[in-house]
Amino acid sequence: MGIQSDGAFGVRAAVAPDGLTEREQRYAIVASEPNLLTVRGGEVCLSGIENVGSPEHATLRMPLMDGRYTVHVTLVGWDEEPGGANPDGTPTESALADFVVAIAPARGSETYRDKEATFDRPG
Repeated sequence: MGIQSDGAFGVRAAVAPDGLTEREQRYAIVASEPNLLTVRGGEVCLSGIENVGSPEHATLRMPLMDGRYTVHVTLVGWDEEPGGANPDGTPTESALADFVVAIAPARGSETYRDKEATFDRPG
């Protein structure tokens, strides 16, 4: 994910057949174009940029069969959901994640995004 910003964000990974929940769909702001993920070694890792290439420091590690996958990233407006934010603006315990990374097997007909930024800037 390239969002051109620093910060600490909540991320939920969903592997097909799982996808966005009804709550996440309701507060989805924007979804990326398809991104290509090629898995070799049976594991996918998610980390901040400072730990790319260091699986032992990954925030999330999950098994995934070797192959080609299509990934969509959705920005979720967690703070727009009633009860999602505390009075100080921080997320509540039940708040949605900032992003959902949805991973599905590639069909072979996709056109993949080739830009560093995950989302196009409005304009």
